[in-house]
Amino acid sequence: MPRHLGRLLVLGFVAAYLVPLGCRPLALPDEVRYAEISREMLATGDWVVPRLLGLLYFEKPVGGYWAGNLAQSAFGHSAFAVRLPSALAAGLCAWILYALVGRVTGDRRKGLLAAAVQLSSVMGWAIATDALLDSMLCGALTSALACAWLASEARGGRARLAWWCAFGVACGAAFLVKGFIALAVPVSFVAPYWLWQRRWRELVGYGLVAVATATVVSLPWALAIHAREPDFWHQFFWNEHVRRFSADDAQHGEAAWYYLPWIACLALPWLAALPGALADAWRAGVRGEDRFRRYLLLAVVMPVALFSASKGKLPTYVLPCLPPLAALVAMRLVDALDAGRERGLVWTARVIVGASVLLLAGLVVARVALAGDPQLAGEDGTLAAAGVLFLAWAALGAAALARRAPLLAAPLGLVPLLAPATPLLVPEALARKQMPEAAIRSAARELPADATIASASVRLALAVAWELERADIVIVGGTSELEYGLARPEAAQRHVVDRDFAAWLAAERARRPVALFALDRKGEHVATFPAPDATVDLRPVWMLRYDR
Repeated sequence: MPRHLGRLLVLGFVAAYLVPLGCRPLALPDEVRYAEISREMLATGDWVVPRLLGLLYFEKPVGGYWAGNLAQSAFGHSAFAVRLPSALAAGLCAWILYALVGRVTGDRRKGLLAAAVQLSSVMGWAIATDALLDSMLCGALTSALACAWLASEARGGRARLAWWCAFGVACGAAFLVKGFIALAVPVSFVAPYWLWQRRWRELVGYGLVAVATATVVSLPWALAIHAREPDFWHQFFWNEHVRRFSADDAQHGEAAWYYLPWIACLALPWLAALPGALADAWRAGVRGEDRFRRYLLLAVVMPVALFSASKGKLPTYVLPCLPPLAALVAMRLVDALDAGRERGLVWTARVIVGASVLLLAGLVVARVALAGDPQLAGEDGTLAAAGVLFLAWAALGAAALARRAPLLAAPLGLVPLLAPATPLLVPEALARKQMPEAAIRSAARELPADATIASASVRLALAVAWELERADIVIVGGTSELEYGLARPEAAQRHVVDRDFAAWLAAERARRPVALFALDRKGEHVATFPAPDATVDLRPVWMLRYDR
């Protein structure tokens, strides 16, 4: 194992997780949505009721938004600020793994390697450097995982009670980030572990203490929002939990086996070591007496089973499985190295070389096959950056196999190589559509200060609001995720159906200028609107200006 791995991990975390946070614009729709909700909370001073475009938005509780509020208060209105809580949560997970695995095994190397596996997961890094809630949820649930284990091993009732209370605090924090599902995840593996050990009385008794503690953490906000918006809990619980979990028309519906390949992706670049780690956990934890491996295996399997039972599925949901996976992989690798077996790391390096060569070959084949495709025009820089990255990955793996670099350098080096290259890897066509920050800023130069702003796309309206720091965007056409907020009586003037747009426009421009933003690659939708006085064409972003 490389010397000074701890220092390298700290430097790598800063370089790969923190420095690049502001190097690319926020992406539609998720990053901009959460950033804008936080910005509006700060602008209005209302930290209780979530609003998006000034409309009631009851998809999530407020914990993640509060983290964004604090970051924006400290670092201003920026992509760096709104992504920072997510990245710091990944650092928290790594620190907890280092402390927990090192303490349980009595081997600091296993703790360090567990943290390294966590931070070097390509999928984990990608989620943790976006302005999403999943990494913050993972941080809270990893805290819960550690507290529950320490409660199970505590000697003396006072210490056990303290750790159960800490477990409740972590669950309460997780609830404030994501809601009721955040309570179901730790229960899914903590309860079976205690029952497996026939400690059901302790589970019931101390479990009630944890429930009470979690309630104390979350109840002040829960009561505050109920007093302000009594419909919140019905909307949030029914639509965002019951329907998403069980309805046949649930959003993001997928097959029951959906998460199996995503678990494999979560383990990259350590995939070659994963089967052995799981086999060790089965032999030692299920068939043997290794309680820690048993606990970690349950913390992987049970959340996957829980999320697989849900009708609605997204890849990011299984991120809380990464910390226990990382711990199992690290323990497997250190035990193997101590026994003189390097096969797991050798195969890891081989997989990296093979995958990099295949990616590079696929890139070349795609470029040749699509040479005449107009959508590839101007993308040579992106393709070249991807090619250099894949070559670097292959070279790193080959150097490790040739023993010109430590074997661990192959998997640990992927994320540090990927992080600085990421802004160059976003295709221009995708960036214009998903990251329209520059286009909106350019179009805003033609925007009268007193103009009414409308958007023919909810997605684009989010980016316009964030970029212009204005929440009063009028939605033209489909309402999408804003349907609940726009249905409220106080939002009657914030939505215009397509067939009424001409009449609304005539009345509105009699009072002030109107600017209509649209996301339209070919300009076909834009052509259906009344002729404007001026057009800013930055396809796929358009701004149609109607003067008084």
